[in-house]
Amino acid sequence: MTTLAATAHSDEATCRDVLKKCDLALHYQQEVNKTQEQMIKDQLDLNWVLKDQITAQSIWKPIAIGAGIVIGVETIILLLRK
Repeated sequence: MTTLAATAHSDEATCRDVLKKCDLALHYQQEVNKTQEQMIKDQLDLNWVLKDQITAQSIWKPIAIGAGIVIGVETIILLLRK
């Protein structure tokens, strides 16, 4: 009877230890998941910022090229008039 009680107590202690380890592992996994979610959110934010910058650059580049061409053509016209 004593060995049965000792075995039951030992099994209970082992179960508690395993449960504590499982709880700890679950807690760490939840922290990892939160960190990964934040990383994904930050990456999406970065993508939006870069997209906006590319859009802004793509608007100004043709305008600058067009202005350069106009200035060049006007310069040539002024030079040919003289």
